[in-house]
Amino acid sequence: MARTFNILVAIDLLLAAIVGCKRNETLSAAAFSTEQDSKFWGKFWRPKIDAIFRRWQPDHCRIQWEFETKWNRNFNE
Repeated sequence: MARTFNILVAIDLLLAAIVGCKRNETLSAAAFSTEQDSKFWGKFWRPKIDAIFRRWQPDHCRIQWEFETKWNRNFNE
């Protein structure tokens, strides 16, 4: 199960890199941050991503953005 999760996260990060997200930013975190910047991409995708993950993690995109912001800050120190 952990291996499958790691593969899915790696695919997510690869897709995020292809579409131009920040370094080490998943599509979920990017959707939240771009929505906060009032950009169409975030406004369009954030509700859809949150709906997919609602069963396991309500407000998924915000939580991922907070986690990744903290992780990247600690990683770069």
